[in-house]
Amino acid sequence: MLPYWAIKHSYGPKPRETWSLSETLLVDFTRRVSAITDQAGVQHSTRDPTAEPDKDSLKETRFEWVPGVAGGFCTGVLDDQDVRPLKKVGTFIWERATPFEDEDVHSKDFELEEEDDALNDTPDKSGCEARGDLVGIYFHGGG
Repeated sequence: MLPYWAIKHSYGPKPRETWSLSETLLVDFTRRVSAITDQAGVQHSTRDPTAEPDKDSLKETRFEWVPGVAGGFCTGVLDDQDVRPLKKVGTFIWERATPFEDEDVHSKDFELEEEDDALNDTPDKSGCEARGDLVGIYFHGGG
């Protein structure tokens, strides 16, 4: 199919005009392979979201359970009686890296730490202590 698609997209429209020919061919190929594996009933191995991973398999992370989304937050299109959120979900946590000793190269990191310290000492409008920790959240889109 690749030669056919290459000719088709060289002379005709692409799904997106901004895509290069190689990007277009890669998307066509991925769609084709996905359709074939779906029709064949091939299941790709995924982690069971209700099972805790083996601690020996964790390299640079640790694993913790956190409460799932409360029912009141599922509104609009997310409020589906056939699909409900899990009671708890697992998350992988990467520890904050220790700063390097070369302050010139990593001066921005130290500026952020000073801002964190200042935020930790300042109460917010609700009277609670503000936290200055940086938090990264990764949402996997699924397939």
